[in-house]
Amino acid sequence: FTVDDAIKVTVTDADQEPAKTYTAITFLQNGLPVSAGKHRITWNANADGAAFVSQHATAKVEIVHYPPEYCIVNVSAGPEATSYPVEYSNTVPDGGYNVAAYKEGKIVLRRIRPGCFFEGSPTDEKARNSNETLHFVALTNSFYIGIFEVTQKQYWNVMGTTPSQYAGDRRPVEKVTWANVRGA
Repeated sequence: FTVDDAIKVTVTDADQEPAKTYTAITFLQNGLPVSAGKHRITWNANADGAAFVSQHATAKVEIVHYPPEYCIVNVSAGPEATSYPVEYSNTVPDGGYNVAAYKEGKIVLRRIRPGCFFEGSPTDEKARNSNETLHFVALTNSFYIGIFEVTQKQYWNVMGTTPSQYAGDRRPVEKVTWANVRGA
């Protein structure tokens, strides 16, 4: 097992109406050796919201393998390209991503792992906005998200135009509407 692996426990309780499924994922902090014999996984179901599981619930334990930390999309071929090459990496290159190549011709995305968190703010928080209701969020799949704002040059390389008012190849693209992105 490697640090990109996770132990995923899925508990299904058919005794509840409707049937409920609880999932917990924990990422390995260090690689683990694979060895024969019995192994024990201890899960605090209460901590993951599965406090009321009946005795007839079933559990499934899996080792989940996740993709590399970074996805780099090379858009330097410009808007005429029919596809853009993609490369993956688990390490940051020498010099980092904060260099010209990654501000104009390549878009760097970082993998976000599945997990759970609370979003919003407590009701007793000072200056709280009414649309910030505290609620539990569970991301069940990993996904990639840009580590920088998309620059005007990157946007032009894909779309062939830029809606930005404040011109500059390395400046963030702005004034992008939903219609711009959808091609409407």
